[in-house]
Parts: sequence; structure tokens; C-alpha cells
Amino acid sequence: MVIRTAFLFLFCCGFVTGQSVNVDDIKASGKFTTNHYENGDLGISIELPKGWLGYDEETNKKTLDKGHELIRQDKSKAAAKRIHESISKTRVLFQVSPAAGGAGISVGIESVPAGISSRQYAESNVSMLRGVPNVKLTKDIYHKSLGNKPWETFDVEMRVNGVTVKQQYFNRVQNGVALFFIATVVNSIFEKDVSDSLSSIKFVR
Repeated sequence: MVIRTAFLFLFCCGFVTGQSVNVDDIKASGKFTTNHYENGDLGISIELPKGWLGYDEETNKKTLDKGHELIRQDKSKAAAKRIHESISKTRVLFQVSPAAGGAGISVGIESVPAGISSRQYAESNVSMLRGVPNVKLTKDIYHKSLGNKPWETFDVEMRVNGVTVKQQYFNRVQNGVALFFIATVVNSIFEKDVSDSLSSIKFVR
């Protein structure tokens, strides 16, 4: 069974009023060269596992839409509206995974209001996790260093078509933008690939 979709359903914090940050411009500043990604606006780069494949834009959008559809379930009309409006401020920068599936790395951004901290952003996403069918928080928010920068991190586990999917969510807020990485592992043979890639993150400023 091939599972390549990362389900980006937790990163839609529901903060309706974002800053005047153009997430499309930030996305456009990203560049791929073989197994390397860098984004000048964010000042970040990462080495990606060799042989892993990227997703096209249509698949990225469907992934995000599917995830938000899941978290809207059983929410009040007001909460569902906030989630819908939050989608307009979220962009998937890229997703990669092995050709046969089994793991994945997904990266995205969301414009957030001034004064929102990385911790608040993570807490908002964890709160939206509550009540999502077949999903459980396996490790609550903790600190993690990537690229010598602090990230607010939490771990989840879910069942997708009878298969257990483990994910780590890393996020940090900088300059009015929440940057998030999602590491997905279905087959444990890819754990080192994912870990090595995340360890390669560098900030150029």
C-alpha cells in the first residue's frame, strides 16, 4: 500500500487576521536543485533524501484541503469559518517522499497575526487535533533545535486505511510567518533518511 500524502491538517491555526505578508511571494522565492531546497525570503535551506520525489501543485493543494476537511468535522460553524479563512493564508512550499511511499517531508507557511509566538501557534494546532477521528497526540509540545534555531514540536499517530502513520510537527514563527515541517514515517526503514534531512537544515541569516 502506497501512502505518500502527509495530511497537513494540523497546521491551520484559525487566526483569522494575519499580517500583510505575501505568502505567495515567499513560496515563489523557493528553489529546488536536485535534492536541495532553499528559500531566500525565509533564509533557510535543507538537503533532501536522494531519490525522493516531489509533489505537483495540484497534489499539494488536495493534501491541504483534505486535511482541513478532517479538522472541520464536528466543529462549530464559527470555528469552521475560521479554519476556512485560515486556508487562504497557508501555502505548501513542497512535499517529498520515496517513489513507493512509506515516508515523507512536508513544508509550509502560514501568515499569522503580529505577536503570535511559536508556542501559541503550536498550542492552537494541538487544540484542533482534539477530537479528530483516528488521531492521537503521542508527545505534547516540546522544544527541538533544527538549524540552531528553536522549534515547538509535537508528535502524533494516526490510522490511515488500517495503517499506522507517525508524524512529527516542527514549527516556528518568524517575521509574521509560521514555518512548519512535517516528518511522516510509515515504514521505519526511512527514519534515518528523514532524520538526516532535518539535521541538514541551515539558516543563512
